[in-house]
Amino acid sequence: MVPDVTKYSREVTKMKKILSVLLTLVLALGLALLPCALWLSRRLGIPVYCCGICPLGLTANLLARLSPWRLRRNGRGTGCGACARACRYGALRLDGTGKVAGPDWRCTLCRDCMSVCRQEALEIRCCGQAGAWGEQALICSLSVLHTLFLFMGRV
Repeated sequence: MVPDVTKYSREVTKMKKILSVLLTLVLALGLALLPCALWLSRRLGIPVYCCGICPLGLTANLLARLSPWRLRRNGRGTGCGACARACRYGALRLDGTGKVAGPDWRCTLCRDCMSVCRQEALEIRCCGQAGAWGEQALICSLSVLHTLFLFMGRV
């Protein structure tokens, strides 16, 4: 008994058409949102597309809430605002009184703010515990993940 291949062929063709239409709609939506994101990025001073529209950035922002690592202020800050000016994502910002607010959900743990802070008022905490080991564990895990992703891309 030979299976009817034409029936499956029609179903595969129908699925290809549906996927093609969906892909076209997603691309059109992405292109339509790009000028809006650029305008908002200029206005707010943060990469809106990367944080809220790009699927990879949006996923990273949502999964960051599950991460054991957090950037925290330790109270040694003088309010100079160097960290807020260095933050590319707007996670640290100066409020109306000149004090630094944040970090908030936009923090990507890039540590740019830590490198400009002369008072060492910011630190990486792992599971709520302060210490140099938390930042070292973050760097080690990021290095391993980066290596794995590069390896998977080569395979």
